[in-house]
Amino acid sequence: IVQMLLAAGANVNAECGIFGSALSAAVAKDHDSIVQALLSKNADVNARSVHCGSALLLATIQGDEKKVQLLLYERADVNAEDADLGTALLVASEDGPLETVRVLLDGGAHVDVQCGDGSNALYASSS
Repeated sequence: IVQMLLAAGANVNAECGIFGSALSAAVAKDHDSIVQALLSKNADVNARSVHCGSALLLATIQGDEKKVQLLLYERADVNAEDADLGTALLVASEDGPLETVRVLLDGGAHVDVQCGDGSNALYASSS
């Protein structure tokens, strides 16, 4: 269905729903083929939702290092900050698998970025 809608000219970057974009919804729902289809139509990898952050943040929360790597390859902002959760590295350092942290660091994540409450990745990984 997604392919048909895209072929018919659907706006790949329309803002809608709790996830904010079709790309973030596809990442959150673990629909890999839809993620690929949307990226092939130049979906904005840095679009953010007020409720869920960016697609990169959602992939990081899921601990899905392959999606994290794909989104970074597509030029997702590795240091984008969510007002509530902080950066993807901070989230991964707190709860994520080691490989997700490694992918974010390899993608240029800044280790000393502090979120709104003053915490950073080192603090998150230690607490």
